[in-house]
Amino acid sequence: MPPLVLETLQKRIQEQLQTTKPLSWKTVNPTQDDMNHLEKEAGSVSRFDPLKLKLNTYQDFKEKKARLLVKECEYAKVVAIIYPNTRIPWTLFGKIFQSFSGPVSPPNSKWRVLWLANPTERKFPPKGQEPGEANVNGGYTLPCRPDTIVIYRDEEAPRVLVHELLHAACTDNMNDPEHLRESKTESWAELFLIAIQSQTLEKAIQLWNLQARWIVAQEYLLFHEHNVKNPASYSWRYTIGRRSVLEGFGFVLPAAESGETIRKFLQNSLRFTHPLLTQGK
Repeated sequence: MPPLVLETLQKRIQEQLQTTKPLSWKTVNPTQDDMNHLEKEAGSVSRFDPLKLKLNTYQDFKEKKARLLVKECEYAKVVAIIYPNTRIPWTLFGKIFQSFSGPVSPPNSKWRVLWLANPTERKFPPKGQEPGEANVNGGYTLPCRPDTIVIYRDEEAPRVLVHELLHAACTDNMNDPEHLRESKTESWAELFLIAIQSQTLEKAIQLWNLQARWIVAQEYLLFHEHNVKNPASYSWRYTIGRRSVLEGFGFVLPAAESGETIRKFLQNSLRFTHPLLTQGK
């Protein structure tokens, strides 16, 4: 049997999805505040975005290489800059917002997501180098701020959305050090995503087993080939730091496989979740 936390989460979220009306998206015009916010966040200098993915995507929009699309549902508005090949999982986005409902505060407000769908993927750096912000980050928000959730990669956008919604929903324990807050949030985000994607407990177990293998494979390469051994390494908080959180929930992670098997499995990817977790229409 899986740990009680996964069984309970899967049951509660599926009850929420099955007893509430699915969210429908409608295309709307952006407000001036939406556009001001988008321009401000795209142009802001951030250590979390050293590749300037936000700015590059916004410039592509200005040069008509990408286009603006704004959609709204009962609980959220997504202001997106997308490319011709961007596949937007509106159904999965809807399930995520349906699981969270709307923000508690301010009253009658909606989540606002600024999504600059840059196609740059997360990859391991050369062997011997520690991964940094350029290798792992793809979004940010401020705790308890439902109006400024920023995602700036196409890859793994549903996982980033759940992670940032947890921050925006005031779930952080501000007494924890930052690295522990991020490890907890990332672990919960992945479990939420498994529960949202699983109509049955058997499916949740299947996805968890895939994700556990993914976690351990990344952990092995990061520890042995990239010197990520403790919270002083930036990527630790999103990767190796998950182990202690998950084990605290009662999960047992599998043993690492051989190096060659791991490399074939990961394909040099530093995305945090197995691709099946974020698959959706």
